[in-house]
Amino acid sequence: MPSVKTIESPTIPSPELARRRVLDNPALAWALLVVGLLVLARLAFRGWIPHDEGTLGQAATRVLGGEVPHVDFHDTYGGLQAYAHAGVFSLIGESIRSLRIANIVVAAVAAYASFTIVRRVQPVVVAASAGVAAMLVGFAVYPASMPSWWNVALGLASAALVLRWLDSRNSTLLAAAGLLTGVNFLVKPTGAYFAAAIALYLMMLVSPDSPKRRTLVALGAVIVLSFGVLLTGAPSLLAVALLLVPLALVAFVGFRMESVPRMPGGQVVPLSSVAMFSLAVVVPIGIFALPYVLSGNGDALISGWLRLPQLRFDSAAWSRSIPLLPLLLLSAVGVLTYWACRRINPRFVLVAWVVLSIVVASIGWQWWWTLVVILIMLTPVAISAGTATRGWHS
Repeated sequence: MPSVKTIESPTIPSPELARRRVLDNPALAWALLVVGLLVLARLAFRGWIPHDEGTLGQAATRVLGGEVPHVDFHDTYGGLQAYAHAGVFSLIGESIRSLRIANIVVAAVAAYASFTIVRRVQPVVVAASAGVAAMLVGFAVYPASMPSWWNVALGLASAALVLRWLDSRNSTLLAAAGLLTGVNFLVKPTGAYFAAAIALYLMMLVSPDSPKRRTLVALGAVIVLSFGVLLTGAPSLLAVALLLVPLALVAFVGFRMESVPRMPGGQVVPLSSVAMFSLAVVVPIGIFALPYVLSGNGDALISGWLRLPQLRFDSAAWSRSIPLLPLLLLSAVGVLTYWACRRINPRFVLVAWVVLSIVVASIGWQWWWTLVVILIMLTPVAISAGTATRGWHS
């Protein structure tokens, strides 16, 4: 009797499996990044911004003429970007388009670094979407080749290298992260914040199960305090209030972290790694500063790095005169919000915050500006607090 062959029904992938295959498709991820870069290139040459791009172009032109930043003219930033823009001018011509092209390259660095960071925890297509967002949400909206954009790109690249180092423990990656962070400072002194953030992260990984953690937290608070003193310049009641609110929250988050016995993946790094990163940060800064010191212009360089940015900060930020009373009231609202979130549904608290924002905005621009400034300042701390409260493995 002849055997009867059974016909197997074709395997139909489940919707979840099909979705996973799409999200894990490297070709689609790279296509997204390329399309995002092309869209950025299309949007990056609209109009020009006289006060910013005029400043950047003038600095680069003066460097091409043999002048030295901070010595022959007041460079409002770190000085290194003037040399970089001068190099771009010498290659492709002195024009705003040349500056925009340089910024497209910087945006591509930021996109790839974002992609590398997000890919550690998400599928490649999601990571590519984050890279595209990094290009289009920021760089395309304000396409001038500002040092702040370079700070972002170099900071993301440094963070990506540190995370890669945690996986491989290849010391070259950590040294490269430090070098990039030092270059970041030379572009604009606010790059020092990226150095502080990475150094504090490494310090928290040094002794996760040791009482030394409290010492590290205290040291972190001192670092935050030091940056606050540099920014505020002259002491005042308002400066103290603006400084103590984030400092208190940083201390609170730090001590909550101190009670957590383990860090992500049980990572522990030697103290020498923190020293190596810090030394690598100093290397490009020292190389850049050496000619100034040898020529007797070290004071001009320090003035350009620290004193001139203080004047720009005063004119740009303190001229808005953030009143002390709204700051204290907002702090009280924050405490009340924290109390409410522990006792009622957080969704109701969110609705209350939206209503409060609308009310504040209707009262006047000054109050609305105060709310925006404080929320921008406290949002990263709030995210860190939430992470610490839920534990590192949530």
